[in-house]
Amino acid sequence: MKDCDGEATTIFALPLVVAFVLWGAMFGLRLGNFWLMMSLSASGLALSALAWDHKELRRFFRWRWGWLPLGLVLAAVLYAVFWLGNAFSAAVLPFARARVADVYGIRSGTDPAIIALALVFLIGPAEEIFWRGFVQRRLERCWLSRWQAVVVGALIYAGVHVWSGNVMLVGAALTGGLFWGSVLAVTGNLWPGIVSHAAWDVAIFLLWPIGG
Repeated sequence: MKDCDGEATTIFALPLVVAFVLWGAMFGLRLGNFWLMMSLSASGLALSALAWDHKELRRFFRWRWGWLPLGLVLAAVLYAVFWLGNAFSAAVLPFARARVADVYGIRSGTDPAIIALALVFLIGPAEEIFWRGFVQRRLERCWLSRWQAVVVGALIYAGVHVWSGNVMLVGAALTGGLFWGSVLAVTGNLWPGIVSHAAWDVAIFLLWPIGG
């Protein structure tokens, strides 16, 4: 352990337990409207992260206009990774197409404009604040090296998606977690990941779906 005591461990563990419960309700039990549940859950976790780690997170929110084009380029890179991954998995895994189609099924019944607004202004930013800004940064600050924290943070992020029972979604979460975690580790700033996450979400869910 580096500089964290028992209270810091509790503060780290408690919201993770809440996240596992919330993701279980959304992906396992499928309670309520998915987009409303995800918006509220991710935003609530992000607010808790900002409340507990506001001093730590402040230095990761320094805005530069260069973060905007960088985030968009990173979103394009990640989209290309998923496009190639989808083509490969569809060729070698008989169940891949059906499982990807299941992921896209969560769009049904909700106006695409509402989904886009939720992804850009709530879900994408909130997930980066909580999973990278809070979880990954606390792992690094308290127990692990920078790159160990990237890997473990991505594994935890993928782990909450196990509730879905969809191996393709879990794999997607692991890939995204490693990608955005690496972005934070390299840039030392949350904005490139926030822009990238929001833009990638809209691209892959709404503009250019890869398998739904």
